[in-house]
Amino acid sequence: MPRERVRLVINFGAHTGTFLYHCHMLEHEESGLMRNYLVLT
Repeated sequence: MPRERVRLVINFGAHTGTFLYHCHMLEHEESGLMRNYLVLT
């Protein structure tokens, strides 16, 4: 739903760096459903 928040807990193990999450509906990209995130150790 609009303005809904979701919190995920993910174990990336030894993998660090910049990753991408996205929605498969391309028009959602403009709404913030395609972002980079940084994984640090």
